[in-house]
Amino acid sequence: MALGLTPQEIVDKNEYQLLVKADHWKRVPLSKVATVQNGFAFKSALFEREEGMPLIRIRDITKSETEHRFNGAYDESYVVRKGDILIGMDGDFTVARWQGEDALLNQRVCRIKLISDGYDEKFLFICLQPYLDAIHAETSSVTVKHLSSRTIGQIPLPLPSVVEQRDIVAKIDTLFSELDKGIESLKTAREQLKVYRQAVLKYAFEGKLTAQWREENKDKLESPEKLLTRVPEPSQPRGGRGASIEVIEGVGALAVNKPKKSIPSGWAWTPLMRVARQETGHTPSRKHPEYWGGNEYWVGIVDARLNHGQVIQDTRQKITPEGLSNSSARTLPAGTVCLSRTASVGYVCILGKPMATSQDFATWTCSEALDQKYLMYAIMAEGDEIRRFGKGTTHTTIYFPEIRALHIALPSMEEQKVIVSYVEEKLQQTDIMLSELNSQAARADVLRHAILKRAFSGQLTTKDSNHTALGKHLTDIGWDNSSESPSNLRMNRMET
Repeated sequence: MALGLTPQEIVDKNEYQLLVKADHWKRVPLSKVATVQNGFAFKSALFEREEGMPLIRIRDITKSETEHRFNGAYDESYVVRKGDILIGMDGDFTVARWQGEDALLNQRVCRIKLISDGYDEKFLFICLQPYLDAIHAETSSVTVKHLSSRTIGQIPLPLPSVVEQRDIVAKIDTLFSELDKGIESLKTAREQLKVYRQAVLKYAFEGKLTAQWREENKDKLESPEKLLTRVPEPSQPRGGRGASIEVIEGVGALAVNKPKKSIPSGWAWTPLMRVARQETGHTPSRKHPEYWGGNEYWVGIVDARLNHGQVIQDTRQKITPEGLSNSSARTLPAGTVCLSRTASVGYVCILGKPMATSQDFATWTCSEALDQKYLMYAIMAEGDEIRRFGKGTTHTTIYFPEIRALHIALPSMEEQKVIVSYVEEKLQQTDIMLSELNSQAARADVLRHAILKRAFSGQLTTKDSNHTALGKHLTDIGWDNSSESPSNLRMNRMET
C-alpha cells in the first residue's frame, strides 16, 4: 500500500467532483472536529460463533449482525453503539453507520466520534465517502489496499456554518428520500422479473408452454422411445453408472434416479447419460507456469458465472498444450453443456468453441437425442433448488454418483426445439426490460452524484450572510481566520 499524496493534495488535483466546496466555505481537517479511534486487535483464538460479545470486522460494518463474537475480557472504550460512524480500513474504504446491537471494534476498523459542536454529525457522514473513494483511487497496491487513521484525520472537510450544514442535510435527506423510493421500485421490479424468468422456465419444463402446440402436432411427433431406438447411446469415460441412491426430485425437468414426478404425455424420464456423454474437467498444476498463459481456452467458475445461461466464447485464463498433456484436462467440443457443481453450484453455460474446464464442472456433450440448449434451460429451471442434488453444509458439492444418476424429462426433438424457442423469446423480453431498469438505476446514480456535487458546492442552499455566526463557528473549532490552509489549524487531536 502506498498513498503518495496527502488528502489535501488529492483535493488540490481538482480531479474528483465531489471534493469541491463553495467559495464562501473554508476547510478543516477531520481531526479538528472528530477523533479517529482505531479498533483493537482482539485475539482470534477467542473468536466464537455463538458465545461472547459481537465483534465488528470489516466485512460486518454495513450489516446489522456480526459473523463472529469475542468470548473474553474487553475494554468498554471499544464498545460500538448503534448509529456510530465506522470506516473499513482495508479493501474498499467504506464508511457506514453501525445498525446492530452493541459490539466490539476490531482492528482495521475505526470509529469516527464527533468532538465539536461546530460540525453536524449527519453532514460529516455525508461528506466522508467521496473523500475515502478519492483516497482509495490514489492508493497503489499489489494486493489489498490499506488506510491509516492519520490519513483519515487529514481529510480536509468542507466547512460551511453549522446552520448551513443542517440545511444541506435536510435538503439532501428530502431529495434522497424521493430517489430512494424510485430505486426501491427498481429493485422490486428486478425481483419481479427474476421471479417471472424462473416461472417461464418452470412452466416450460412442466410442458405448459407447449401444451397447445403439442396437442396440435401430436400425430407428427417422434416419441422419446423411437428417438432413443434411433439414436445410439454415447460412449462414457471411466466411472460407471450412478450409485443406487434415493430419488431426489427438482422443480424442473431434472431428478436423481428414476423419479415419480409426473410429466406430460409424450415425454419420458431418461437417464441423462443415455443421451449425453458426461465428463468432468481438471486444473493443470499452478506450480508449473509453463502450463498457463497459452492459447487453449480453460473455463473456471468465474467464467461460468459471467456467462450463466449463455454460450461462452472466451475465458479469463488460458492454458498451454503442455498444460493439457500433463493433466487430466481435456478439450471438449463446442456445444458441450457445463454445470458448476462445487462451491458456487448452479452456473450453467454452453461452450461456443472447443474448451477445457476445471474439475469444478460436470459437462455433457449431447447426442442427437438431446438439444444442448434444452439441457441448459432444464438445469436453469431448477434455479437455486439445484443445490438439493448436492451435499455439504459450508460448501455444497454435487458429487458424481448423483451426477451419473441424473434423469431428464425428454420430449421429442421437435418439441425440445420449440421449448427452446419459446423460452428464448420470453427471456429476451425480460432482458430488454431488465436493460431498461438498469439504465434507470444508472440514471439514479448519476442524479445522486449530481445532488451531492450541488450540495458540496453550496448550490443547494443560499449563501450564508450571517458573517458573525460564521466567524464564531470558525473560532469555536480553533480556526485561524487569517488563512484557509488546514496546515494553520492546531493538530493536537490527530491520532496516528
